[in-house]
Amino acid sequence: MYLAKAVNVSKLEQIANEGDESLAIAFLAYGHYMVGNWINTDNVALYRLMQEDLYWEYELVWTTKTWPMYDALNEYIMRIVEANLQRYEELIVAQQYLNHRVQNVIAHSTDRVQYFNDLYCTCFISNTNDIDFELNFELSQPVIWIDIEKANSEDLLSSIENGCQSFILTEDSWLPFFEGFWYLHDRTVQRFANKKVIIALDYDSEYFKVEPIFEHVVVHDIPQLLVIVQVEDDRIDVVTNKFTGRDTQQEVILLDSFVPSLGTFLYGNELFPDKLLNLQGRFLRLAIFNYSPYTFWNEVNISSDSNAYFEHEASLQVDGTESRIFSLFCDTFNCSLEISLDEAGEWGEIFDNRTGNGIIGAVVERRADIGVGALYSWYHEFTFLTLSKPISRTGVTCITPKPKLLSSWMTPILPFTPNLWAAVAVTFVLASIFALFINFMVNKIVLTQPTILKLLQNFETHPKEVLHRHAIQQDLAYSVERLPYGHFAIGEYIDREVSHYFHLMIEDIYWENCVAMSTKTWPMMDHLDGLILRVFESGIQRYWELQVVSKYADNKVQLTIATSRHQESSGPTILQPSHLVGAFLLLAFGLASGFMIFVMEIAVGKLHGAKWFHQD
Repeated sequence: MYLAKAVNVSKLEQIANEGDESLAIAFLAYGHYMVGNWINTDNVALYRLMQEDLYWEYELVWTTKTWPMYDALNEYIMRIVEANLQRYEELIVAQQYLNHRVQNVIAHSTDRVQYFNDLYCTCFISNTNDIDFELNFELSQPVIWIDIEKANSEDLLSSIENGCQSFILTEDSWLPFFEGFWYLHDRTVQRFANKKVIIALDYDSEYFKVEPIFEHVVVHDIPQLLVIVQVEDDRIDVVTNKFTGRDTQQEVILLDSFVPSLGTFLYGNELFPDKLLNLQGRFLRLAIFNYSPYTFWNEVNISSDSNAYFEHEASLQVDGTESRIFSLFCDTFNCSLEISLDEAGEWGEIFDNRTGNGIIGAVVERRADIGVGALYSWYHEFTFLTLSKPISRTGVTCITPKPKLLSSWMTPILPFTPNLWAAVAVTFVLASIFALFINFMVNKIVLTQPTILKLLQNFETHPKEVLHRHAIQQDLAYSVERLPYGHFAIGEYIDREVSHYFHLMIEDIYWENCVAMSTKTWPMMDHLDGLILRVFESGIQRYWELQVVSKYADNKVQLTIATSRHQESSGPTILQPSHLVGAFLLLAFGLASGFMIFVMEIAVGKLHGAKWFHQD
């Protein structure tokens, strides 16, 4: 069975006008098409271009085997290819000899479906009062149809959980959907960072109906938003909002105009341009608090010294190993950091009613778009927020008070536990009693000692000044974080005065991946994840950690903790009398005890001798 057949021109014209069979064309090297005259402006709208070529080949020149200019022609062809002159020649010839409108219709014949090819599912949401509406094209993925008047929140939740990454709305359904947009997405497990939303207004709609759409608060999280407005019988405008910038996010932008009679767009523009590549100073609301060395902030008096905003004023300077990720993000995508602060709340907590405090509380309440500051991959927070790719690995360990050097007289005592020494004492007493009354009692004493194992877990939280006081008293162990490149995150309460009192545990108690946490609808997460991975690949975080710790941390404290388990050996120690004090004390105790027993035996002997004398 043949997939292709050859017919004469008159038959091709008939087939082209009927639009029932496929027609072969050639795709030129620089974007134009070689199309027969039987495809014209009257019938080109009946066709669309295949996604891929059936096959490809090189075009060449055939000559006789004896043509003497063959080498010269080859050299000339290579020079033309190197100069890229063919692109210009194709453009000139296409404009001069080809039908521009036919070329444009073919080039954009797949626009209406190409924007949905990378999506898993599309959700069409209408209203009972809407006029009959149907999709005049087929999608390669499933479509879920919902009547928003009859559907409940569970139906909409189910559609999102089933993978809806794009939504087509009508004039009467967009407002109810927008009102529940955050509520629904905050309660789903599925997370799709950058959704596509298309709103088709009714036939008689005017441009004034577009403004309320772009002024709605949820548009803050929907950069890929299109509104279709039919302004004339043969003209449908496709508009979007600017999204970028600070005070111009609601500005209406005409993307393109569709001409139904021609089946094509007038300008051939991208209908879903990536607005996130250049945010034009748009605020990125970031929640942090001062936590060395991950995040720092301080106020500055001169705006030129700032790199972040607070309450829309350029008054903060932020830094830190994780803050630099977001400074780099704004340098890359041309945005401005707007800082959300809650020093008292620190990392924060999320409550069941979706309120909270600290970093994660600011994000879940949407006072911030994203938060960072040694946030771990916590499951509870994952159910409320979206987690980024891991920024770094951190290990949690402890610094504990160093053991104090005891007096040398304790040397013979320390090797044995108090229970064992008590057993020795009891044994000594019982043996003495046994020796005194050996003539009256013969018993075997067996002494057993139970072993008691006690596991104490006691974690305490105190204000910084209380923690510093306990550090001086050396009666608490303190948790610290082991950074990925050899430094430590140590609280301010461990300063030079007390750092030499502590030494580091050999192993981590546990370790975690540090992440950033955003709202589930923040559209820039994919871009942030890509930047995090590129930063990680580059190895620049090693330099950042060294630079930040050197600038903001106490290097002496860092060195003291890092080397706290390194003991310098001064070689053999000269034996001193103090080293033998313990042994001599033990000897003296034994001699004194023996002497006292000897005196007691003499006294008892004399006492018993006097009794026997009087009895006789």
